[in-house]
Amino acid sequence: MMSSSRRMFIALSAAMAAPGSAASIARPCPLPTPGLRTEWAPNAGLVELYFLSDMPFNLEMKVLDGLGNEDSIGILQRSPGVNRSAYAGQAFRIYGSVAKQRVLMHEHVARDGDMLVQIWPCGPVEDRIRAGHDGYPMLGMRRAEEFTALAHSSIHGIGTRPCEPPGRSDLWSCVRYLPPATCEARHRNEQPAAGHDSFGLPAARGPFPKGTYEATNFDWQMKLLPRMSQGPGFLKMNMTDLIRRNVDWYYNKRLQEGDIPTEAIVRTFLHNDDVSPSDHVNLEDLEAVRDMIVTEMRDVLEWWVGGWTRLKHHATYGIRVYKRGAVLINHVDMHTTHLASAVLQVGQRTDENGGWPLEILTDDRGCYEVYLQPGEMVLYEGARFKHGRPMSFRGDAFANIFTHFSPSGWEGVRQEL
Repeated sequence: MMSSSRRMFIALSAAMAAPGSAASIARPCPLPTPGLRTEWAPNAGLVELYFLSDMPFNLEMKVLDGLGNEDSIGILQRSPGVNRSAYAGQAFRIYGSVAKQRVLMHEHVARDGDMLVQIWPCGPVEDRIRAGHDGYPMLGMRRAEEFTALAHSSIHGIGTRPCEPPGRSDLWSCVRYLPPATCEARHRNEQPAAGHDSFGLPAARGPFPKGTYEATNFDWQMKLLPRMSQGPGFLKMNMTDLIRRNVDWYYNKRLQEGDIPTEAIVRTFLHNDDVSPSDHVNLEDLEAVRDMIVTEMRDVLEWWVGGWTRLKHHATYGIRVYKRGAVLINHVDMHTTHLASAVLQVGQRTDENGGWPLEILTDDRGCYEVYLQPGEMVLYEGARFKHGRPMSFRGDAFANIFTHFSPSGWEGVRQEL
């Protein structure tokens, strides 16, 4: 039976999604850059560009000359995209159309090292697609068959993949359930339940004393939040092919270049990054990849929640690379913005039997351990279910991307006094 809180929220969401009654949640389309033109740099190098669109209609491609005049260079279709050689400094514009009006979708100036130029819906074009106009259903539900094939279980379950081989958790791709007594014994490092793994902060961190394995200051919000999905509150699955290929390329490129700085300390005190600082491959440095992840994950998460609400994006960050000894204590995320989220497993170098699971607590204090391999991800209700990695990481690198959404129109809950 559907809970009263969810019935009320579905009614609110439906009212806000009614034609003509809702503010657009679409990403704004860009405005033409004044004075944009092709600027031929001395000794400009030749670069290979791959223009890619996921929109269900053709787009118009333009190249700008040295005076800023536009010349048509053809049509960009949804598949397979367009490969084009260009010189560094050459400028392009991509246009779509709504109700016979041309809409600027993207501007791009070729640079050394360019590869992917991803064109995503925006403004009235995105609104039109999401509203199901012209026979196109909501984006996430349009791809339901694709996403179902990527999931490691039914959308309501945790799967049956065994955690094997024994003693090699570094190779595991599975979900393991531990009953409340076992879970608690592990957290408290009580032998033999904890084995060779240690849990909790190795030293005091902000308000948390040594040994802390969970934060409780926002536990009040969990019972007040609507459920976003059916089942245990999470789903393990493979990344979409588009995400996996481009994230792999970007991460490996930065590894080869040795361009992975240390991340600034996050002042939430949930992570012991004061003694085990993370590295950071900043997605903001390549907006095409970040924007692609946002759009793909909105589709995935809208499918996971069953298409009952449109989702608004709030944050996508990483690639955070945890290092040896890292601990992320169990916690709940922000109730205003982090209702439907995902962790993407980009890469890992762990010790033998050093698998580092995402732990998700149940309402009765049991825990699921979600073991991921590169190319996999877990969807989860982060503001509703407590989660973290309270086990000390045994390895050299563990690379994650995080992305967070909430239903359109959601403003959070208030603490009961």
